[in-house]
Amino acid sequence: MKCSRYKVDRVSSPITAVAFVKLKSTLLLLACEGPWLRVYDHFTGRQLGFERVFDTQAVHGIASPSIDFASGSKLFPTQVVIWGGCFICVVWIEIDENPPDDFDRRIKVDICNAQAEDWILDTCFKPQASVSATTAFWEAVLVTSHNVLLSLHIPLAPSTKIRSAVLIYHMANGPRSILYSAHLIWPSHGPVLVAAGTVYGEVLFWSFFASETFSRPSLQTSGILSHKFKGHEGSVFGVRISGEFNCAESGARRILASCSDDRTIRIWNIDVSRSQKLNDGSVYDISSHVEEQPSQSWAMAMGHTSRIWDLHFIVETASKWSLLSLGEDSTAQIWHLRQPPDTNSQDADSRGSPLFHHQKTFRFHSGKNIWASAVHKQENSRIICTGGADGRLVCFTLSGQDSLHLTDTFSSQWTLEDMLKDPGKSSDAFDQSLLAARQANAFSRIIFSALEGHWKIVRNLNSVILTYPSGILEGSANFEKRSPTDPIYDAEYLYTENGILTTEQGFSLAASRRYVYRIEKDSGKMSAWFVKPDDGSAVDYFFHDLDFKSLSDVFPKLKEGGRIETLVAIGSHPCVDDIYQAEYIFRLRGFILDEWSLTYTVKGPKKDYVADARYVREEATPRLKTESDSDRMVKEALTIMDTSQHESSGSSLWNLDAFKTYTWINENEFLVTTKNGWLLLGNLTGSRNLDQFFVAGTSPQISWAKIANIPDLESFCITTSVLSLETVIFTGTTGSVYIYRNENKSIQSPIKSPSKITYLNSQLIHCNSTISSSKEPEAFEIAVVITCLESTTVHLHLLEAASRTSDFSVSLHRVLEKSPRFIITSTCFLSWEEVLVLGSRSGTLAIYTSWRNSSGPGNVRNPYYLHHVHGVDTITDIQMLPSGSSKSTSGAIYFVTTGRNGTYSIHQITSDRSKRETPVNFQTVHVCTPPFGPSVEGACLHPVTSDLLLWGFHSKQFVVWNETQKKELMTVECGGSHRNWAFSPSSNGSSGGSLVWTKASVCNVYSQSHASHRVLQSGGHGREIKAMALSPPVRATDGSMRRYVATGAEDTTIRIFDSYADKDAIHPQDFRCLGVFRKHSTGIQQLRWSSHGQVLFSAAGCEEFFVWRMSTIPCLEIGLVCEACCPPVTESSDLRIMDFDVAEIRRVDTTDGDCVPSYLLSLVYSDSSVRVYRYDCAGGQKTFNLLFLGYYTTRCLTQAALLRFGADIYLCTASTDGHIAFWPLTDPLLQNGIFCTGDSLSESSSHQSRHDKIPSTLTLSSRIRIHQSSIKALVALPLSDNLIFLVTGGDDGALAFTLLQRVLNDNQPLSPPSTSSILLLPTAHASAITAVTYLGPAPSPPSAPLASSTLPTPPPLTHRFATSGNDQRLKTWLVTPSAIQHPHPHPGETYLDVQKLANVHTSVADLACMAFHPDEGAEAEGEGGEGEEGGEGERIGKGGKVLLAGIGMERVRV
Repeated sequence: MKCSRYKVDRVSSPITAVAFVKLKSTLLLLACEGPWLRVYDHFTGRQLGFERVFDTQAVHGIASPSIDFASGSKLFPTQVVIWGGCFICVVWIEIDENPPDDFDRRIKVDICNAQAEDWILDTCFKPQASVSATTAFWEAVLVTSHNVLLSLHIPLAPSTKIRSAVLIYHMANGPRSILYSAHLIWPSHGPVLVAAGTVYGEVLFWSFFASETFSRPSLQTSGILSHKFKGHEGSVFGVRISGEFNCAESGARRILASCSDDRTIRIWNIDVSRSQKLNDGSVYDISSHVEEQPSQSWAMAMGHTSRIWDLHFIVETASKWSLLSLGEDSTAQIWHLRQPPDTNSQDADSRGSPLFHHQKTFRFHSGKNIWASAVHKQENSRIICTGGADGRLVCFTLSGQDSLHLTDTFSSQWTLEDMLKDPGKSSDAFDQSLLAARQANAFSRIIFSALEGHWKIVRNLNSVILTYPSGILEGSANFEKRSPTDPIYDAEYLYTENGILTTEQGFSLAASRRYVYRIEKDSGKMSAWFVKPDDGSAVDYFFHDLDFKSLSDVFPKLKEGGRIETLVAIGSHPCVDDIYQAEYIFRLRGFILDEWSLTYTVKGPKKDYVADARYVREEATPRLKTESDSDRMVKEALTIMDTSQHESSGSSLWNLDAFKTYTWINENEFLVTTKNGWLLLGNLTGSRNLDQFFVAGTSPQISWAKIANIPDLESFCITTSVLSLETVIFTGTTGSVYIYRNENKSIQSPIKSPSKITYLNSQLIHCNSTISSSKEPEAFEIAVVITCLESTTVHLHLLEAASRTSDFSVSLHRVLEKSPRFIITSTCFLSWEEVLVLGSRSGTLAIYTSWRNSSGPGNVRNPYYLHHVHGVDTITDIQMLPSGSSKSTSGAIYFVTTGRNGTYSIHQITSDRSKRETPVNFQTVHVCTPPFGPSVEGACLHPVTSDLLLWGFHSKQFVVWNETQKKELMTVECGGSHRNWAFSPSSNGSSGGSLVWTKASVCNVYSQSHASHRVLQSGGHGREIKAMALSPPVRATDGSMRRYVATGAEDTTIRIFDSYADKDAIHPQDFRCLGVFRKHSTGIQQLRWSSHGQVLFSAAGCEEFFVWRMSTIPCLEIGLVCEACCPPVTESSDLRIMDFDVAEIRRVDTTDGDCVPSYLLSLVYSDSSVRVYRYDCAGGQKTFNLLFLGYYTTRCLTQAALLRFGADIYLCTASTDGHIAFWPLTDPLLQNGIFCTGDSLSESSSHQSRHDKIPSTLTLSSRIRIHQSSIKALVALPLSDNLIFLVTGGDDGALAFTLLQRVLNDNQPLSPPSTSSILLLPTAHASAITAVTYLGPAPSPPSAPLASSTLPTPPPLTHRFATSGNDQRLKTWLVTPSAIQHPHPHPGETYLDVQKLANVHTSVADLACMAFHPDEGAEAEGEGGEGEEGGEGERIGKGGKVLLAGIGMERVRV
């Protein structure tokens, strides 16, 4: 049964088939989800058509002719074959030359359906050189799941009568088997080639010679089986035959690729020459031509983490092949194969092992399963499209032959020597700098080699603070050589120390410590590292470097020997509150080390001591083993020093330098600092427009220039930049702050700090009120934030310049106090009210106000601290949202923070001058976890697109993510976050940007001019949706009233969608996702909104119950924060919250109009328990108070609903035994000061709730059997104070309408509700009913009742309901009091009539939830007059949209 008013207008289901079709000059992309076909213009991304091709069957594949003829004309429309199961649909596509919208091209589609005898696995068209008006048919071949070939004949003529004559004939039988996959190739010469993957892990390759002209083949015709491969350990899900290549000895050959349940890809060598046409035309038994093949495949690789569904050859040559594989892990992976098989040998070993390796992984989908893919081959590139179970449709382009890469990308690697190859002589400063680096390298190697072995140690501890002991430690130490644990190091020692500490008071304490000492391969830098305490040997984190000083005169004296020379090395380490300064003094006699000392000076709030240790060899002299690493390093040191005495040019000395920092100056230029103090300028293009190179088809080049050598930058440097001014600010070891101006390549130093700087950041100040009006209009200010070593203050400097080329001068200096434990990692100035926000290493924010107007040069008052903003992890970046999007009508300012806990947050600040200490109100309005992580390093709101961009690290990849559009922009395999790097977003906002980083002492540069992929359809969840809730109307940022759809799925995420259609969108049938929120650890069971739409409640397994607060924010439209979590009450880790209901509790006598309500939460669990909580969120306290606890039986509870009968309230539960049960709550709630008034719960403002109260026992009053088995859905509709209409759907496929009434009895005022009537439709659906929703009332009753039952007279209204379930049918029902009189009526009773209005198919499988969105305002008026003749629209009532969710989502207009 169908209804004209029922129309699907939005679909988001798994993409099951995609294909490219060339139509005239337009490349079309066809994508199918369920029975629906979408047609896109690939180049513009605009959707051109949306058609239903099957009634109920989902599409499994698409095929089209490979010929490129004058398609799309009125004479020859393009033919496309679409199949699903055993059904076939032939689609003719034409360009609509007169579309209804003059600005939008559309297509015209004609459809003809047919049916085959078996499931179809693949289709291939017969090759045809040309098409003319005399051509009557296209011929195609189909292969079925039982390995049978069918011939399909498609009419080409435009006549509708001929188009309907689609013919299917039997063509040939293959080997008898059951197939999971197949691939067909119909070459222009030779037989039809068939590759088949069986259920039992076999790969079959057979062929069949088709007739040259159309004829009906014999039913006994068989093919020729050439190969039967065994090797897979599971079912074969995908097979693919390569293109043909020629070998000198054996002629044409191909290879075959297969993928399987065993997660492997195997390559098989096939001989096409075995499939030759028999001259006598005989029919052979296929089994007689089987030749046993070795189980060993020619090549095999494994890379996916789960099953592999399909694969494609994307590059095919005679010497190399590239494959694309798609997996259950929702990744698309590229594989590269070299060395094709030798035509002279069938023995794989004699040919040598081919190179089959993984090249790249693309993660463009979420959840599980990429089901569909298509490849369009162009001359120099490949366009790839993938569609997943998440409903997401993406396209990306790969270029290259030897190594495939994304189109319009650029990458380059540089060493320091390569950067500055100069045939001329270097400057004296250049030579001296590199000579000093070489000397430090040599002495590091000498000292490191001499440390090996055992030492006696005496350490004097002298503490100023009495709480830390002073005394003498005596013991032993050992430098034990071991293999380096990191490849960038040449050698490594495990340092162990054990001894007895005797304090000044005479106490003896055992003491020990462990470190790891390392030396780098290239630079020779020595460093010390902490050891993990629980391991005792594994490297934990960095301690300090050893920087050698005053080396110029030491080496000649060491070579003379005899006398003792002293070498000094220093190092430092800031450790939370404390600063460790280390000084090493080595006393060398020649190259022999007999003794040395190490002094630690430690300063901090709770530590102030000096530890002076003296080390002496236990043996008289150290003996170095022959050809040991120590010998080798000494020889290398001697070679380095001897060579340095004779070199007049410093070019080869660059090997001793190292990259230190990178800073972007603009989109194309970046500044590099080195360990020896050099400033180098890299330019990606030589111009200011990177895109021009990619448009021209050429790659940009990098040019390098030396800017200056600053000795202050040796071994230590911090840099920051102001991109809008192309200015870099940096500092070194002495505390001086330097400014580099790219406009004139000048450097100045306007700031001198009292000690070494440990943090430096800068920002352009947008408020110019302090700049004199007499200055040039280009005048600006830069704010510089500095923290120094051993300091608990923050120095704030304002630098003023009259123009972009004039020098800076300090116009203001402020000193800000901070907590000693607050280690600054990020800063941001908010232009409103002069607010400065600082982020720390421990996840804390510090907010300073009115820092500019503080009187005098003294300190600014203490900040306002906000703890655990990002847990206890580092806050990596703070960015104010631009004024155009961040300032609301209330005067609020928004800013975003990112952290290494894997989240980003948006916060709101408003002014509150009533608070003297903290004159601002702070609120976190949005917290979200992007799909990459766990380190989110930066964010910005792009000024061009207004999209929120995030970037950070996922494992070894650097990722740029567009949070507004929910798509990845760029991914770079860089090795991870523990390296020096810098990123610059692109100016267009859609291409990602440029990244520079150090890996293995090499400078790497990567840039791309376009995003890594295009999203044609955004999709939704990647797993089954289990819960959905439609919000009440909420005021959006544009002032309109909107409703939002919250969905929760097995992928543990919550998504918020906009329920309103955007008719001007590029993809009008797509659901628009506003946010993805990750906090649950298990699949979500239920979602519910509060009555005002500001609070969302979610429940899942493991007793997870979260409360989310929603607010509207300018940049992302909505913000969502998890404000509370209900604590678990059991130790069972698998206890699930199956359902819950929510009721607001309001105070009746409060004078505060903005009083925040409390909530009554009724939760039912899988262990048959019922728990009723009170949730309070007023005053910043988020508390859950367990009021009542009850138990049903041993059956799992599935549904919960709060029912109100006048002033009484009951909890109604449903369970797996088919019963509904009632739990009275009136008296228990009264004891807690809560009572029912009208439609809400109220509480006296004088009542004080107790959170330490023991929960009361909840008692079951009655239960009623409704269904034979589990109740899957329940809806309660109040009819009056004493009547409630209950609609339930069961696992038995039955739909029950139950009228509940409460009979008032003076003797029993709180009598439980009873059922006066139950109307059961036992076959309402063919399988379980999993969702029921109320569609609203209708004004008049219909005729012809489907079923009836007597009940007390209800209000005279007709009610509409919608049901759906596992049978994928959406049915709507009218329930109304009947005017027909019963022959023997009972007093006060009438009939209840139920009529089925519609029965339509839905493409949503495993449907779990449903919601109804009624039309409102103009939308309702527009739908009300939609040509409903005969009064059907008036009889049915107000229209709206039914949203269905399960495996995908669908919206049906009713």
